[in-house]
Order: sequence, then structure tokens, then C-alpha cells
Amino acid sequence: TDEGFSFFISNFRSLKEPLTLTIALLSTYFILFQIENINKSNKRTNEILENDVKNRTLEQSKFFYSDLQPVIRKTYLKLGKENNFMLNQTWIFEDFSWQSVNEQHKEWQPKYDKLSPQLKDKITEILNMFESLSAIILNGNIERKLAFRLFGKPYIKQIEVLYPFIAQARDRKKKIDENYYNSIFDLYEKWKKNKNGL
Repeated sequence: TDEGFSFFISNFRSLKEPLTLTIALLSTYFILFQIENINKSNKRTNEILENDVKNRTLEQSKFFYSDLQPVIRKTYLKLGKENNFMLNQTWIFEDFSWQSVNEQHKEWQPKYDKLSPQLKDKITEILNMFESLSAIILNGNIERKLAFRLFGKPYIKQIEVLYPFIAQARDRKKKIDENYYNSIFDLYEKWKKNKNGL
């Protein structure tokens, strides 16, 4: 388009016929008008896409605080009543493997075995919710920096509390699916190392 406009300007003097000149001027005006409209349309499209990305990110933040946290709160209260030991251990966060958990606290497994089936199911529900959230953040079209600012730090802390449960679940399922809860592991690693949320 720029080349066409330059060509028109360079040959403007050769357009001697009034009708030819009028058509050329109208064509040039139309082209410039179209370019302006295209630029405006592209700008609006980009703004809409940016807003969509931001809205999707805010939806995940709402999920974290409004959907996930109440479940976690109730489960932690029940877990504290049944076996307070499960929430009060210090861990070295290595590879989210059962071997790591067992080496750090050998008494953890026997205590876990004594938990009620309902509580174990609720813990699995929490882990599944975290996995779904983590996969969306890693693979979805959302703003990761904004997501980290909104809930990155509490996400990291909660994953660290759930560390032995995640490790156990990964070990239990790895014969069926080697990628079990990998999204949790991958996002935790990224957010733990990169404080800007990338």
C-alpha cells in the first residue's frame, strides 16, 4: 500500500485529465480510509483478546479462592481432628516422589493408612482441582504473571503442605500414567524458581 501511494504521488503530474485525476484521488482516499479502518479493527481485536486473556486469568483466580479454598479449609479441619501430624511436618521438596517422603518421615504412611476413606477421597478431590488449575495455567491462554500476582504465593504454600499426598498419589498411579499430577509439579517448580510468575 505504501508503494502504491508513493507511485501515485510520483506520477501525480502525469494525470492531466480531470476525470482520471478525480478517480485517482478518490481511489487514494478510499485506500487510506480502508487502511485506517483496518488498523482500528486490529486494535479493537487486540484489546478484546487481551481482555479475554485477563478475564480467563481472573476466572482461575476466582476458582482458586471461591471454589478450591472452602474445600481445602473443611478438609484441613477434618484432617486436624483425625491426625494433626499430617499437616505439621517439615519437608525438603525434592522430586515429589514417595521415596523422598518415606525417607524424610517413615511414620507418615502408617498414619495416612489410618485416615477415613471419606477424608482420603476429599484429599484426592483437592489434588484433582489443583491439577486442573495447574494445567490451565501452564497450557491455557491466560496471563501467567497476573495469575502469579493474584494467587501464586498461596498456591506454593498449599502445594508444600500437600507435598506428601501428591508424592504418594504420583507413586501409586505411575504404573498407569507416568504424567500423574505432573502439572502440579511443573507449575510449582516454575513458580518456586521464578518469582515473576513466568
